[in-house]
Amino acid sequence: MIRYFFCFFLLLIILVSCNKNDTIKPIELPPIITTVTPPTSDDDTDDDSDDDTDDDSDDDTEVQEEFPVTQIPINIDDLYEYRGEMTSDTVWVFIQGGPSIVRDYTLNDAFTAMGISKSGEETQEKNEYYPQFADDLVVYPYQSQQINEDRFNDYDLTFEQAKEESLITVEITRQVVEEFVNREKVVYLIGHSYGSLVINELLSQHGPIAHRTISLNGRLDMDEEVWKGYSQGDEWKFDSDGLNPYKLKESSDFPRLIVNLNKIAAGLAFNRYSEKLSDVDLSSTIFITANKDEQVGVFNEKEINFLRSKQLAKELIILDGGHSLIFEETDVMKDLYNVIIFSDEISDNLDGSGTNNVDGSGTNTEEDKEIEYSEFVHPKIPSENEGLYEYIGDMTSDTVWVFVQGGPETKQYQFFNEGKAKGIDPYPFITDDLVVYPYQSQQINSSRFEQFDLTFEQAKKEGAISVEIVKLVVQEFVDKEKVVYLIGHSYGSLIINEFLSLHGPLADKTVSLNGRLNMDQEVWEGFSVGEYWRYDTNGVNPSKTQNAEDLSRQEKNLGKLAAGMAYHRFIDKLANVNLSTTIFLTATKDDQAGTFNEQEINFLKEKDLAHDLIILEGEHSDALQSETMKKLHNLIINPNSKWE
Repeated sequence: MIRYFFCFFLLLIILVSCNKNDTIKPIELPPIITTVTPPTSDDDTDDDSDDDTDDDSDDDTEVQEEFPVTQIPINIDDLYEYRGEMTSDTVWVFIQGGPSIVRDYTLNDAFTAMGISKSGEETQEKNEYYPQFADDLVVYPYQSQQINEDRFNDYDLTFEQAKEESLITVEITRQVVEEFVNREKVVYLIGHSYGSLVINELLSQHGPIAHRTISLNGRLDMDEEVWKGYSQGDEWKFDSDGLNPYKLKESSDFPRLIVNLNKIAAGLAFNRYSEKLSDVDLSSTIFITANKDEQVGVFNEKEINFLRSKQLAKELIILDGGHSLIFEETDVMKDLYNVIIFSDEISDNLDGSGTNNVDGSGTNTEEDKEIEYSEFVHPKIPSENEGLYEYIGDMTSDTVWVFVQGGPETKQYQFFNEGKAKGIDPYPFITDDLVVYPYQSQQINSSRFEQFDLTFEQAKKEGAISVEIVKLVVQEFVDKEKVVYLIGHSYGSLIINEFLSLHGPLADKTVSLNGRLNMDQEVWEGFSVGEYWRYDTNGVNPSKTQNAEDLSRQEKNLGKLAAGMAYHRFIDKLANVNLSTTIFLTATKDDQAGTFNEQEINFLKEKDLAHDLIILEGEHSDALQSETMKKLHNLIINPNSKWE
């Protein structure tokens, strides 16, 4: 009788709880098979009690109640934590490894999650370790064991329950990814270790729902003895070559929580993904393994051959290192970021095996220029530096002028040399020097800007590519021990400002002409939506001169590119940068970029510059006149000269 009353009372509690809390919903999964031992009592007077043996009635054993399955919150905002701005068009969804009940914010914190770099030095801010993610939204979905985690201390999971908990994590991940895809964000999905198994399962069930999917340091077909060991709560490792597995600890050596988490790991690792992914489109997926992975082991021959048979976003990348190398070395993560965002070729940091067989020619062929895209694709940065620029002059010259043009425009113009074609040389003072004109992102496969409407986030990424190209070009000639002078005008000056904020003064002298440090917000926001804005003849009061619908697609896209640099607050970004080799010039009647405001002028007055801010009496392009450039040339090459 008491047994029936207990069951009725338990049912009543469940019903009341469901009515009070409408923020959770059960996930529809196959039923979990669980053996429940009913509670015993000396007062039990059930008529069937005679069937019980005397031995059982005297037992005082601990009761294992049914494990409460994770309930997925209905409110999507309750499924994840995030870092960054929700308004960002680019979203990184990171699935952490483990599994652990501790939440991991890897892409925003240093590897130790304590603001400490690998070398042991304190960073100024935690996201300084991976600055490439600073402007994007980074989302961290919860995993099933992180929802009401006390359950994993209170109950012993069966392997079947561990499988179902893992599937709930996959379902949470799906809901989070689709939430941001439905908001028309560009979504990059990354999973590491156990998180990569979550991604493999997600792909097997739903296909490639993110813009790009990256599986880091997981396995397709985990060794059977390993996942079976974990399914019983044991811990297994591989040797230093990631090949031969061995049992490290018995389940009896661990508390209940760790035993349960090990079972959850096995709840995905038992799958044979070389079979489950055989018919799945993996053309937007990148797989990375490491040749010394002691945690999950290296990919075996079957796994490697399977991936070679598939069309992937990149051929299998095999890192030369251990399980967490991707996070321990900032250059490795930076290179992976470039591969994901910019479709870069595999760099030396990522290629640890020579198995990638990537063509590193880096040349922009006519065939490349005529590609018809089905969606907007960021350009590949050529791996050979000769594909990054055009030049005029003698490559043996000891002095190199790197000129970053304004616009932005899809056509490259060779500013210092254009007059020579007409028999005029307005800049004879640099005739004996080498003049280099780096390409900008929009000048690589420029037809993209006529075929597609850019988002503002894509425009930002295009600008970042142009900055990276400038860095590579400047670094090449610095490494050749040349004297390098870097000059940017208008949009080119914004590229130079961002270059300085990221890399400091790499060139011998850097000159920023007719740009801005803090562009008026209404101006850059207008350009970011395809409008066209100008200033009055005194370079002060901005106004919209053309609506987006009055401009061609290419004109709107190029305006968005300009905003993709102009939105930066360079007063903040350059606050701690050495500008002692930098010259800034503005004009009093600049109706395109506007003249420097009081805040910008005061900022530069406080900085140690190569020369005081030059305020030119004139318009936007007067800095490029022959006489002005001659004076500027003298100021650059003669440190003791004055602007007169």
